[in-house]
Amino acid sequence: MSQHLFPLPPTTPTAEPPRGDLRARRRKLLAAALGAVALASAGSLALALRANSAPEAAPASDVPRREGNAIVVSAHFREVTGLQTVAALSVPLVPLLHAVGSRA
Repeated sequence: MSQHLFPLPPTTPTAEPPRGDLRARRRKLLAAALGAVALASAGSLALALRANSAPEAAPASDVPRREGNAIVVSAHFREVTGLQTVAALSVPLVPLLHAVGSRA
């Protein structure tokens, strides 16, 4: 026989828990698992319904926008920036030329 430096305590057979306790534990575990699945399903459904709902109306933008060939601004934007609408004039274009230096 081998000798141990530290003697091991005698082993005692472990008593098996009564059969009813195992069934109750399994039922509780199954109920917890089903509850978790139901909770996850409800959360997924809520997110899906929220994503499909109509988006909230965005506040009116006070930024100039293009409609066809015109730039459209709101009355409030015109008032704040001091824009005025005037008739367009057509005049001939006269080019100006400024040259620096001389040619030798």
